[in-house]
Amino acid sequence: LGHLHDLETLSLANSKLDFVSATAFSNFPKLRVLNLRDNAINVIPDGCFDPLTVLSHLDLSNNKITVISHRTFGEGLRARLDVVDLGENPIVCSCDLLWFRDWFMADSKLFSVSDPDYQCHNTPAKTQLADFTMHQQACLLSREVNEGIIFICSFLTITSTAAVLLFRYRWHLRLLLYEAFRGRPAVRAAYLRQNR
Repeated sequence: LGHLHDLETLSLANSKLDFVSATAFSNFPKLRVLNLRDNAINVIPDGCFDPLTVLSHLDLSNNKITVISHRTFGEGLRARLDVVDLGENPIVCSCDLLWFRDWFMADSKLFSVSDPDYQCHNTPAKTQLADFTMHQQACLLSREVNEGIIFICSFLTITSTAAVLLFRYRWHLRLLLYEAFRGRPAVRAAYLRQNR
């Protein structure tokens, strides 16, 4: 275990990993190079690489990562990295990824691979990350607020439509209710014969 504590290079490439825990690398304080390429990792836990205080080379290319959180790559980690590879991942470009696009654009030498490896897989033509833009107004509201607005608007639309239909066909509904609760046809006929 002492030798592992002094480990400076770790390659877990093509190891069929699909999960990395938040504390997976906490016992490797001297790790400088970490290669996790060609796996099936889909989520990078927040703070996963924080214990690696001398990490300078990180390869997470060709995994299944869709979201890249700014909490995973904090300012301290970003400052000490010399090479980062997140290419060939099915990145979902949204408001949450604008920070990463800005980092990618500002420090392009850090990202070791060419632009085509960084594509927005949720856009029809797989837009390059460098070309991805979003209107600032679209990012002002959080996803929860947007979902709440959609729910309220849908509820109001359905309620309004039901109210209009009820008002429009109120006499038909009254007649139907009257016929339904007045009794069966045989009982009504007998009642009419008695009251002649």
